[in-house]
Amino acid sequence: MFLGRRYFAIFVLSAIGMAKIHSMYPKKHDRPSDFPRLLREGAYSIVRHPFYALTIVNQISVSIMLLSIEGIIASILCIPLWIILIVLEERELVEYWGKEYLDYRNEVPALIPLPWRRRKRKKS
Repeated sequence: MFLGRRYFAIFVLSAIGMAKIHSMYPKKHDRPSDFPRLLREGAYSIVRHPFYALTIVNQISVSIMLLSIEGIIASILCIPLWIILIVLEERELVEYWGKEYLDYRNEVPALIPLPWRRRKRKKS
């Protein structure tokens, strides 16, 4: 059964956001060295992993939209897997970008945009 327009809108908006974020990436983006610079603008100024955040929202919205308790539970149970992926990815990012990424990590939250967590970026 289909729940309604709100969750469909959340699903569509999160999918559009994911596409927009993905368009910021170079064609090949398997390694940090594939990027000419550390992405810090746009959605990356709000959370460090906007694609993963929107993927989680997208997964949960589909489950709610379809009134699937099993889907909601499965989506929520996947969150720790996303967090493990973030931890592994951030090790690689720190190794490649060094202090620049450590500063970014201290300024911007990983998944949930928390205004009080964001710090002003120092002008270089």
